[in-house]
Amino acid sequence: MAVPKYDEMMVPVLRRIAEEPGAAVTSKQLRRFVIDHWGLSDIEVAERVSSGVERYANNMLWACTHLKQAKCIESPKRGTYLVTQRGLDLLNSGVEKLDRRALMQFPEFCDFLNRSRKGKDVSAKETEETVAQTMAVEENESPEDTIDEAFRSIETALVSDILEAC
Repeated sequence: MAVPKYDEMMVPVLRRIAEEPGAAVTSKQLRRFVIDHWGLSDIEVAERVSSGVERYANNMLWACTHLKQAKCIESPKRGTYLVTQRGLDLLNSGVEKLDRRALMQFPEFCDFLNRSRKGKDVSAKETEETVAQTMAVEENESPEDTIDEAFRSIETALVSDILEAC
C-alpha cells in the first residue's frame, strides 16, 4: 500500500480529532494514528518528500491545514488540534470523503484558496473552476508532490536540451 494522499486522510483524521470533543489531539498522536490506521510499513513511514519530512506526516499536516482553513478543526497552539462544531456537523452528516472541492462549501476555505493565489481576489465561481483545473492536474497530490513533479519535469527537459546541444 502506498502512503495515502492528504485528501484521503481528511475524514479519518477529522474523526480521530473528534473522538473526544474538547480534548486536544497532538500532531504526535495523529502521526501514530495515521501509521496504525493505514498499517504503514517501515519503508512507507521512512519515505520522505524533497523537504526531508516524512511523506505520511507531510500529507497528514496538509489534511489538517485544509480542515483548519475550512474551520472544521482549530489549533489552539502549535501541533494541537480540536474539532469545531462545524467539524462535528460535517461528520454527523455522514461524509465519507473530503477534498478541496467539498471544502469549498465553506467561505473561509475559499478565502484561503484566494490568499494562496498570491492575493488575487477572485469570485467563488472562479475559485471553484481554478480548483477543478488544479485538481485535474494534481490528482490530489500535496503541494510538495506537485513541486517535486514539476522539478523532475524541468530537470528532464534541461538534460534533454543539453544533450541535444552537444
